Amino acid sequence: TRLVSTHPTVVAAAPAFPGGGYNAENILKPPAPNGHRADYASHGLGAKTFIDFDLGRPERVAAFRHIQRRTSDTIAEANLLFSDTADFQNVLATVKIQHVDEPGATTFAAFAPVTARYVRWQVTSVLPGRSPNVGGQGIEFFAAGPAEPRPIGIGVAVRTVQIVERQAGGLVQPLKVTLDYPYAEAAKVVVKIAGQEPRPLELTFGSQTLPYTIAAADAERTLNVAIELGGQQIAARAVPLPPTRKLTVYMLPHSHTDIGYTAIQTDIEEKQINNLLQGLADARRTADYPEGARFVWNVEVLWAADLFLNRLAPQQQDEFCDAVKRGQLALNGMYLNELTGLCRPEELVRLFRYATQLGQRTGVPVDSAMISDVPGYTWGTVTAMAQAGIKYFSVAPNYFDRIGDILVQWENKPFWWIGPDGQSKVLVWIPFWGYAMSHRYGQMSAQLVEDFSDGLAKRGYPYDIACVRWAGHGDNAVPDPIICEFVKEWNATHESPRFVISSTSEAFRAFEKRYGDQLPQVRGDWTPYWEDGAGSSAAETAMNRASSERLAQAETLWALLDPTSYPAQRFEQAWNNVLLYSEHTWGAHCSISQPAIPFTSDQWNIKQSYATVANLQSRQLLSDAAQ
Repeated sequence: TRLVSTHPTVVAAAPAFPGGGYNAENILKPPAPNGHRADYASHGLGAKTFIDFDLGRPERVAAFRHIQRRTSDTIAEANLLFSDTADFQNVLATVKIQHVDEPGATTFAAFAPVTARYVRWQVTSVLPGRSPNVGGQGIEFFAAGPAEPRPIGIGVAVRTVQIVERQAGGLVQPLKVTLDYPYAEAAKVVVKIAGQEPRPLELTFGSQTLPYTIAAADAERTLNVAIELGGQQIAARAVPLPPTRKLTVYMLPHSHTDIGYTAIQTDIEEKQINNLLQGLADARRTADYPEGARFVWNVEVLWAADLFLNRLAPQQQDEFCDAVKRGQLALNGMYLNELTGLCRPEELVRLFRYATQLGQRTGVPVDSAMISDVPGYTWGTVTAMAQAGIKYFSVAPNYFDRIGDILVQWENKPFWWIGPDGQSKVLVWIPFWGYAMSHRYGQMSAQLVEDFSDGLAKRGYPYDIACVRWAGHGDNAVPDPIICEFVKEWNATHESPRFVISSTSEAFRAFEKRYGDQLPQVRGDWTPYWEDGAGSSAAETAMNRASSERLAQAETLWALLDPTSYPAQRFEQAWNNVLLYSEHTWGAHCSISQPAIPFTSDQWNIKQSYATVANLQSRQLLSDAAQ
């Protein structure tokens, strides 16, 4: 019996968990392109949780599928109540469902067809110790179609995974054969693939994927797949397989710098100094590892380096400079993850000024910049970078929250961003999954590599060089040197992808050398999205913009009237406060839900102080310049 999808709507449900993100309608939504599913959760109702569905017309319902929530809010048992009325006064039949009681698990149940228009899914059992906010990520009902003498409607999909492993017999790669079986009754079949041993299999409703290993090949070829039932062929496909692809993936370890949000700003200062110390230690420890597996610590923004060099002993400062020269420590040119739409022109120039100073101090020019979390950047940023000698711009916006279409349009689509003058340019590259890869997966693994390779293939990524960020676990995360062990072992046994732990500059330079003359050129403002946060503190924002203008005026006067007495350190301190106010972190993570607690108010007091101190500093500098 072929099963056919129905198209239900939700007509009633137990109250959802508050916040608007767990409504019952979510349970009917398809997964997003990245595989994420919205879910329904009742508000602590446990076995009183229910959803009523309208199938739109009477259907011969013969099967049901449910996906549990990803959390511990899971269901043990439920009933399906069928009715010809929306009030369920007349229950036509009841079917008991034994759920697979595990987070994210799928339950499928086939039963004798019941003709009804309305179905109630009623939870009847939640095991002790489970959270009562139960619901699910998906529910489907299937109607019974016409009976067929043989299951000839089996779908066959074949794909290779672009991973090439070295084995004794040569280079091999994974092959995945997915069978889509649309019938209620199980069938015992034999899967036959050219060059492979026949494989017996019991097919049940839904999709089943069989893993194989085949020889890697440099040219396209055809693979024959056949399905037999009782010695008779019921499905067959001749599938073209693409040639094997050799890929190099540059990994950029770093820590996303949020000055505040999850911790008070003074704690972040200490965290980022300690991250630098640990990054240096990890680089020294892995210095004898094979090429590509040695740890490199990318300093995401130079504010952290500034703190380090101003607070630590001369010996540690020397170690810092030596590590930069050896390539173990990589400097990226932005001083902070800035909301560039708030910056006046001189402020943008100051955003990259420290990069030129550190380049002179270490003897290694800083030619790359990173920005994380922030989606969108004002056009003048290109000019400011180019004037500071920065050629490469690694962009990794937030992956989920208020980002517009920046990832849809530009993820893994490198381009030259041409400045307003028509001459200056930077190479821009948003890596796959932004800076969220390590947040999503936790650790490097073979599954991550497969998902990454499949993602590139699905998006038609045309290049043989790729780049990923590795930002640890959460914001302001500590370095994660475990990736060195994975890369060392993976590269020893695999031809492709080959991983290289590197600096931003090394990755972009390799890409530019190979593909730079093939990339599109783009002009215009990459309009920002997050500057609206500054509206919540309009007085301080106006004050800070005035300070920026005042500092530019004061610098001009000093240059005209008394350049030999120019107080460089005082101007640097004032500009840094201006930049710190325009930095992207705008309040504690709980500033909306808990605005009055000390954690929130303390963060705001420090954030506000950047603007108020810059205001005083700029006024004094302007006054002194005019004396």
